[in-house]
Parts: sequence; C-alpha cells; structure tokens
Amino acid sequence: MKVGLIASGYNCEQFLAECVAGWRQFKAHGEHELVCSFVHNCFKENQELGFSRRSSDNTMDMFDSYFSEGFLDYYDVSKEYLNEHQARNICLKNVLSSDVDYVWTIGLDEIYSFEDISKILKFVQMNPFITWFKVNYKNYVFDGDQWIDGFCPPRIFKVAAHGGLKELYYDDDFVYNDGTDYKAAPCLEVPRNIAHVKHMTWLHSNGKAKVEYQKKRWGDDGCSYSWNYDENKLVFNTDFHKKNNIPLPTLIKE
Repeated sequence: MKVGLIASGYNCEQFLAECVAGWRQFKAHGEHELVCSFVHNCFKENQELGFSRRSSDNTMDMFDSYFSEGFLDYYDVSKEYLNEHQARNICLKNVLSSDVDYVWTIGLDEIYSFEDISKILKFVQMNPFITWFKVNYKNYVFDGDQWIDGFCPPRIFKVAAHGGLKELYYDDDFVYNDGTDYKAAPCLEVPRNIAHVKHMTWLHSNGKAKVEYQKKRWGDDGCSYSWNYDENKLVFNTDFHKKNNIPLPTLIKE
C-alpha cells in the first residue's frame, strides 16, 4: 500500500521535529510506502493581520533539511497567501502524481508515533471498502499538561473511489471526480484503543495568533478560545459556548 502524506506549515518549528519523527521512522522502517509532500504557506487571513509570507522561526530551514535528506518527496513554497485548502491542494496534486492509494492529511502540531501510524494503517487495510477514516486526538491545551477529548477529524481518504480523489474544497474536506462529497461516502472512526494521537493545539505559547486567525475567519464569537490580554494567556471563550449551547470542555490532567 502506498500512502501520500500532505501538510501545510507556517511558523510551526515548536513541534515540527517531534511531529515528523514518527513519520521519518515509518518511511525508513514501516510496512508501507510513504510519499510526503509539504508546502510552506501563510494563510490569507494572516496577510490581513500583517504576517510576512516567510516564517519568522526556523520552519523553512527545517523543511529544506527534510527535503534534502529525502524525507520530503515534494516541498513547495507558496509565492502568495493561500487559503488552507488551496495550499493543501498543491500537496495533493504531488502525491496523486505518485499513484498513492490513500491520502493522509496532518497538521504539524499532531504527534503520531511509529506505532500509531502502523496500527492505524493496519486498521485501514482491514476495511478496504471504507472511503475515509477519522482519527481520535488528545487535544493538549493551555500549559500543555492537560488535554480535551472528543476531537475526531477526517484524516485518511481512499483515492480509488468515485472516479478518484479530486481536490479539497475547504480545510480538510474533499470531493471526488464524479462530484461525490466525501461526507456522503462510507467512513469509520479509528478506535482510541488503536491510536489516541497527541495534538499540541491550543496552548498559551501559540494561542494568541490562532485566536486572531480564527476571529478573522469567523468573527469575534466564532472561536471557542479567547486571548486574555491582561494575563497574557489563552482561555475558553464562554460567549462562544453560551451562544452555541455547548458546555465548556472537560480538562483531563496527564
């Protein structure tokens, strides 16, 4: 089985090495072939916030290194500010040209171990008639020693279905060549006892920029987190939860 791994990155040095470690190990020693395509891109909303197209940390140098060593089969640098799906479509085109069987999307703050990847792909192999798979994450928040359960996004997509995988039309959402939206196709959730993946997501260290980005996309009450400027830290956006009649998440300590 051949798997295409795709990701868009910008200012993601903080967890990049840890994120890539399991995939590098799998590419070298895993049971299946892995084709990796990353793109460096600053999202359009961040342009409005005054962000440079180039990362201000070592992200681009690390991407260059991963490409030079052969972990990345494809590495693109966007020359304009793209939406998330536009950036990932660059990577998608690359891996589809390599005739992959499945496309796996990741964020570069998602920490899969070699064992996670291997077990998930074994589960995928056992379910050949399923078109796409969701993966369970442990969303680490605030200071990073507590997490929230319940985040289970679409991540793995079969290529040879509905005339072939065509493109992303929004963030992680795909459409097939016959016009079928992936949401209308059979799916399975990868059980937590197979993999419960570490996700270094809404932290004090990166939360301010993420809140500003999401507010640009969905408005002041469109983000479930807020930045407390007085205390310089991330907090739950209680207005968002009240507006949407959603209880505040339960924090689980490690």
